[in-house]
Amino acid sequence: LVPRASTASQAIAGATLHSEIIIEQLHGYALFDTDECAILIATGVFMAKALIIVESPTKARTITKYLGRGYTVMASVGHIKDLPTSKLGVDLEHDFEPQYVTIKGKSKVLAEIKKKAEEVDKVFLAPDPDREGEAIAWHLEQELLGKSKSKSKKKTEGKVFRVLFNEITESAIK
Repeated sequence: LVPRASTASQAIAGATLHSEIIIEQLHGYALFDTDECAILIATGVFMAKALIIVESPTKARTITKYLGRGYTVMASVGHIKDLPTSKLGVDLEHDFEPQYVTIKGKSKVLAEIKKKAEEVDKVFLAPDPDREGEAIAWHLEQELLGKSKSKSKKKTEGKVFRVLFNEITESAIK
């Protein structure tokens, strides 16, 4: 995205901060307010074809109304992975590594998200800014990057970002 040294804030000196959007790519963070994001989108810094994944279908419909063309908004409908119920769920031989499995009934949702992620330029993971949301985002990232079952990298490498919406209003989303 935009290097920290050259943020868009210089271009919009004195802009009002409506809400914060934090975008994370792997280990680096970039902080933009909503006005900065509008400028970044208008100047083409963000790719036009983007997938935004939220937790709830209601939020997905609301955000779709606000964003319009160029964005696809999908819902994970809550958690997609969990520890298995039929066994311990951690690998005792390999430093207690958790062994997550796809929740029953979530395979179809996950397959749809993966398919759409391969068709877009950027994937923004935007579940709620709480512990559950972080877990959902992490599981989605692992699935999209192909790290859950195989160690192979997919077409989504380098285009998955974590976005935090502090409020779901038109001014905050745009």
